[in-house]
Amino acid sequence: MTAAMTMSDIKSDMTMDLAMCCAWAIVWLLGHWLAHVPAMAIQRFVKDQARIPRQCGAYLRRLCRGQVFCLMALAGAAKLMLHWKSPEDLIFSFTWEHQMLFSMAAGHWIVSFWEDLQCRSFLAGGLDNKALPGVRDPAQLLLKGYLLHHAAAAVGYLALLHCQRISAVGSLGLLFELPVLLLNRRELLRLLWQRRWAERSAIRDHWRFVYIFFLTSRGGAFALYAYALAWWQQQLATLDTMETCLLHSMAIVFALLNYAYLSILDAWSRQDAAAAVLPELEEEDFENLDIGIHPEAPILREVDMEELASKEGLWLAIDGIVYDLTLFQKQHPGGVDVLRSCAGRDATAEFQSCPASKLPLASICRYQVGPLRLQPKEYRIFEHKEEEQRMQRLLVALISSLVLAAVVMMAFANQAVETRLIKESASYGELLLPGSLLSTLVGVLSVLLPMRQKLGGSQCRAAGGWKAHAIALLLLVNHLLLPAALQSSWPTDAAPHGLELSSVALLLLEIILAPAMTPPVLPILLCLGSWYYRGVTASDCITPGVYIPWRKAMAFAMNLVLLTRLAQTRPAAARHGLALSALYGGAVTGCLIFTWPHATGLVSPWQIAGLLVASATSLLVHCAVLDVAIQCSSRFATRWVAFFMAVLSFCTVGLSSFRWLALLGLFHHLLDLARHNRVRMDQVAAAQRFQHLDWHVIGAQALWDSSKVSILGFIWRTTVCSLQHVITALIPNGLQVYACEVPVPNFGEKVAMGLAAQYVPPEARGKAKKPNFFVCNVGQILESCLPDMQHTMNTLVDVWDEFHEPKLPGLCANVVMVIPSSDQGLAKEINLSVWETGKDAFDWYVKSKGHKKALMQHTSGVLRTFGNLLASLEPKEAISYQDRCSSCARPIEASHGEVAPNVCGVCGQRAFRGGVCYTGLRIWPAAEALAKLLAGEGDRPWQPSDAMGDGAFRVLDLGAGCGLVAAVACRVFGAAATTTAADGPAAVRRRLAETAALNERRFEVRKITWGDNPPMDCSPMGQNLENSPVDEHGNYDFYDLILGADITYDCSFPMISSLLDLISSLSHDETWTLLAHGVRSAEKAMDLWAALRQRWPEAQLLRSDGGVSGVSCEVMEVMEGRETETPVMIFALKGGGKVDEAMYKTI
Repeated sequence: MTAAMTMSDIKSDMTMDLAMCCAWAIVWLLGHWLAHVPAMAIQRFVKDQARIPRQCGAYLRRLCRGQVFCLMALAGAAKLMLHWKSPEDLIFSFTWEHQMLFSMAAGHWIVSFWEDLQCRSFLAGGLDNKALPGVRDPAQLLLKGYLLHHAAAAVGYLALLHCQRISAVGSLGLLFELPVLLLNRRELLRLLWQRRWAERSAIRDHWRFVYIFFLTSRGGAFALYAYALAWWQQQLATLDTMETCLLHSMAIVFALLNYAYLSILDAWSRQDAAAAVLPELEEEDFENLDIGIHPEAPILREVDMEELASKEGLWLAIDGIVYDLTLFQKQHPGGVDVLRSCAGRDATAEFQSCPASKLPLASICRYQVGPLRLQPKEYRIFEHKEEEQRMQRLLVALISSLVLAAVVMMAFANQAVETRLIKESASYGELLLPGSLLSTLVGVLSVLLPMRQKLGGSQCRAAGGWKAHAIALLLLVNHLLLPAALQSSWPTDAAPHGLELSSVALLLLEIILAPAMTPPVLPILLCLGSWYYRGVTASDCITPGVYIPWRKAMAFAMNLVLLTRLAQTRPAAARHGLALSALYGGAVTGCLIFTWPHATGLVSPWQIAGLLVASATSLLVHCAVLDVAIQCSSRFATRWVAFFMAVLSFCTVGLSSFRWLALLGLFHHLLDLARHNRVRMDQVAAAQRFQHLDWHVIGAQALWDSSKVSILGFIWRTTVCSLQHVITALIPNGLQVYACEVPVPNFGEKVAMGLAAQYVPPEARGKAKKPNFFVCNVGQILESCLPDMQHTMNTLVDVWDEFHEPKLPGLCANVVMVIPSSDQGLAKEINLSVWETGKDAFDWYVKSKGHKKALMQHTSGVLRTFGNLLASLEPKEAISYQDRCSSCARPIEASHGEVAPNVCGVCGQRAFRGGVCYTGLRIWPAAEALAKLLAGEGDRPWQPSDAMGDGAFRVLDLGAGCGLVAAVACRVFGAAATTTAADGPAAVRRRLAETAALNERRFEVRKITWGDNPPMDCSPMGQNLENSPVDEHGNYDFYDLILGADITYDCSFPMISSLLDLISSLSHDETWTLLAHGVRSAEKAMDLWAALRQRWPEAQLLRSDGGVSGVSCEVMEVMEGRETETPVMIFALKGGGKVDEAMYKTI
């Protein structure tokens, strides 16, 4: 009766839990549809500020509802974690709060499953088909990943509700939503507030906090799991089989999902960082492309000689770059036969001997496949990516299968003991039946499942021979020896158990079989010391309680080593051996049933189900181990199995009772193996036989080095790099310490290290200025003379303060490097400045106070040990500029002296630095001065008359930029004026629309161009003003006031003449034109004034200094670093002017 009541209570609890989950699912479903209100409000609010994708309503509702869940989950997690005071609270505590929050989470993940199916096209978060290597559709990949995550999370929370234990797993799962808050915010900003999301500082801060939250919440949860395995064994031992499997499976599954999700986060962060610096493409960028673009053009990749020679198309290599000229062969000026004679090989010599080699290779860059991968001659860090990725895939498969096998086999062993299929501390005879059954089922499943066919790749084609039968017998013996070895242990409680003994036996056997390697004395001593302090003495080694478990461990180790050795020497035998294990296992099972009929009664349906799951897992792990042995080496496979078994042993029993000594010895042995591997590679490279080295030797070293760099680099950034801010705050003002965030190459003992700093003026970023003159200054100071070093640094600060002056013309960049010490006993300072012209550099050196101060210190003896070398460099011919495509990575070249195009001619995507300008991003002094003039008090001749009706006074702002002048005109003239803001680039016009939306009276935004686009002979230039009214005679309507701020910065003849023609075509006799010109060159300003006086003899100069009173107008934020002291000249012109051909000749 009690049992019946217990079952009834369990069913009642399950029904209640399911009811609560369904109720929460309904609540979240209603919340999804109620989120339509804020989603529509957001869309209406930003309709003029963002290009909202179509059909994104469901996605916006998903984000809004997801934010609500994240906030509730985090609040709930904080509430539950406040009750944690002991390990028992994390494992056994389960209250109504847990039940409510876990059912809420289960309902959320069920609804999320449906939501992701509804908006699958938006899940990529802006990633294209080139963002993730080898992934053509990131949205589909993320959909599968999300669905797997949601299903696992929902099932996990339902299982926790059923178990009502290990509540910490669910509480930490709620804490997982911490980084999701920021990721949802990213999606909202990316979709709706593109301009705000395009700020580099905002993106940098966002991703810094995302990674901090990700590592603290999710990495911290896994760290707690590992700590529990090491130190809470007594509490975890009270969990039953289902609870233990639930704990380990959820920890492992979500750890793997989080590890995979890091690659997605990395792709998103790289995309956002690139989008912040990449320019927006305009229609004009595509007009100069001679041939069509292919958006699906593949990214560049490495090609080895084997692939180059085996391609059927016309592939060849020139200067280390592989080209696919199959589509180009008919266009080749030398004919098809010339190309075909070079197909499949390096054609550099033929290309250089041909007269056509003078043509730039950039003309065929669209046919690039990628760099030719030559055989490496030595090992270099980060230069063996292919071997590293191949090794990573192999080890991920091996470790995942071993983890799964550990969990499943532990559950199977517990079930087998409970159902009396296996006895505790069973003998070999008692393990014979389950071992033969496992071997039989493994063989059957290997025939039915595709895993066996993929074993060893293309190496397994021939027949297996007698080795296949040997492998089948070894597999049968392995299923017998492994349980016996794992169940064995030494007498004392702290003594090593089966996992530790088996791992030590495997490593010891490999040490014996590898005599070329120096014996690992210290790891062996650490292991023996650990055993000694855990109660195992030398006299105990002859007792049966010690040598019998050790004998079982050694038997398993020898069997596994022999199995992997046979698989390595005969890869085809591994496939056939797996299938033959069904024959030998079945034969042994039949003999046992025939000789012992009562054995069939021990096999129940639950045991058969457990055997099927265990055999599938055994097949998976054996395939993974044999695959590593075939593709790498048997020694490599067995050592990895040994290391995994040792780590699993320490996770299950903890690190107390001097077990940490054994772990230290294991880690030291791993370091010895890595060191031996590196020495071996250096010796092979010195013998010029590096190309004959096995790939797994290189791949293992590359993966080991990259893992150490990632882990130790993270520790460095979180400790020392964070400490630099504290030290900087404590030392005197004007000084700071700097810690490099990334590791730098070790150039050798004789190479001195230093620090470099770079300054680029805002106007010179991107392609705004062209460098044509270089000045290099190298100074030397005795290391012991610290005052000299500080004097030069102070002077450098003064010089860089001068570089910030807006009047400084011509500076492109300045780079300073300081080497504090060298083997010569000298500190060095290297200063490289880049200028547009030599005259700009000369003018600065003559006028610079900082440079004069440096000369005074040098000549007067203030600097006691300083000496320097000054050199000026000027190129003999025009500099060639090159950019690179941000998508396909192809180079983008231009003619000599010209900047590279903004668009890749192959795939049509943006260049990295193409077209970067600050038009529309900052308020220039000329625009500020003109706005103040318009807003000034008093009667002005250009103001509208009282007789004009509303909107009759027409105002045009040429080259409006950010729209400050147009916005001020709207306020000053009010309803009497109709204002139009005009500019060329589409990105600038979008920002103009944003400025119009920020003001009470919006102005109209149009496109306008003058100068070389369209050609100058297109008259009148007013044709370039889009949507300009035209009367019945084809004449253009006129404007009453034309404004222009800093549209005359280019005072060349084509630009000025085109601008004046445009103003004339849009003016009537009473039109006033106000042009504000920021003076960057007095000579050019006077040329401009002369040109205006030639066209408008009555032109007036209203302002030539900074003496206009201010005006308060909140239009846009003035960017930091704007020029505030640049002289501004404002010209007032009336009427359309006259055309004087002589004027063009005088300019």
